[in-house]
Amino acid sequence: MIKRIVISISFLLLLVLLSANVSMANENEDFATPNESKHYLKKYLKDNLEIKFKEKDIYQIENLYNVNDELLGYHYKLKNKNNEEYFFILSAQKIYSPVLAAGEGKIEEIDISKDIKSKKYFMGGFTVITADSSTNLLNHLTDLNPKYSKDEIRQGLIVEENIDAPKQWQETTNMDFSEKNDSSQEVFSEYTEELDNTVNEQENLIDSPEDETISIASTSSRIINAPFFNQFDTKVIASRRGSSCGPATQAAILEYWKLYKGKSSIRGTTQFGSKGAYINYMYDNYGGSYLGMSISNVGTGVVSQAQKGGYQATRTTFNNFTSYMTEVKNYRPMAVKFDKKFVWNEPNRNYAYDYHWTVGVGYYYDSVTLQKTLKVHTNGGRYSDGTIIASKVVSIDYPYNSPIISMIKFNVF
Repeated sequence: MIKRIVISISFLLLLVLLSANVSMANENEDFATPNESKHYLKKYLKDNLEIKFKEKDIYQIENLYNVNDELLGYHYKLKNKNNEEYFFILSAQKIYSPVLAAGEGKIEEIDISKDIKSKKYFMGGFTVITADSSTNLLNHLTDLNPKYSKDEIRQGLIVEENIDAPKQWQETTNMDFSEKNDSSQEVFSEYTEELDNTVNEQENLIDSPEDETISIASTSSRIINAPFFNQFDTKVIASRRGSSCGPATQAAILEYWKLYKGKSSIRGTTQFGSKGAYINYMYDNYGGSYLGMSISNVGTGVVSQAQKGGYQATRTTFNNFTSYMTEVKNYRPMAVKFDKKFVWNEPNRNYAYDYHWTVGVGYYYDSVTLQKTLKVHTNGGRYSDGTIIASKVVSIDYPYNSPIISMIKFNVF
């Protein structure tokens, strides 16, 4: 059984990515080479999962293609000295987030080919399909989902392209990789500067001294790849942007259940037309105000929308790191509130936020040092000149901020 670390994506969303009619050029700036992606993998492991691998731990690298027979990414298979296996799929196209999928164990592989000259096609989430050709693959896809024609899948006509994709992101962002990003090449460049100055391009980029290798036996880290919403989205009504963190959190959690947990009847970004419109709806219907949104209203809004989709839903308010880790391990993002104003706190502490709703998507825990860290979505921001800051994943010291934290966990079934 694969323990999913980073990405779990629905079949429908994956088709949008795979079928996107990308105009591909042969210039190097449009693609990440295997060596560049390998360098990024090293940084990703260190920055997001707090683990390191040595070069020898990579035992296989495969090219992966999309439905248009374009090179989409590279499939890395790793096994460490403890015989623990991991897989990572890194993008070869710089219009997408560098990491497309990752997890413990092996990715599911389906072989529908009859020819030894077959290709590997990435099917999103945790599936790779081996097929003789894209035609063979499209036949398979349309058999699975007759709702869409082959031309629709090829041309990316399934869902409208999201024109509100963030323009900036940083190394720990973990953006929804189905969104094209105008600044993606800058991210690749950030991690490949060392390569540009390296004489030998085949340098062992993942190799590290034995004493620098972090033992994962004493640490645990997980991140859920939940969609990013931004309370300062241009489609959010201007007067509300400063107090829309609650609605943005609700929308992100609901969108995750819709896209990644198979609850497709929940209304989402596609139905609302944009992420900003989704946030406005939650603000209007579930108690949004210039003072923010209450714990009760945030919980009610998520449950109500799930129920309108025909599902049962529950919510529980708590503040406990062990329970938080359990929810992350079960791939259920949480609403995490920081509230210095209305709960007991130590007034002289410099908390991460005085008042703010975030999306709880991950954690880091060290059983030796007892370090407890929350990984949350910021829900965006805005500079003094009005420039919008993309939402990203940040680390929060849980023990330090615990006095002002409230958490809401959800289950939809």
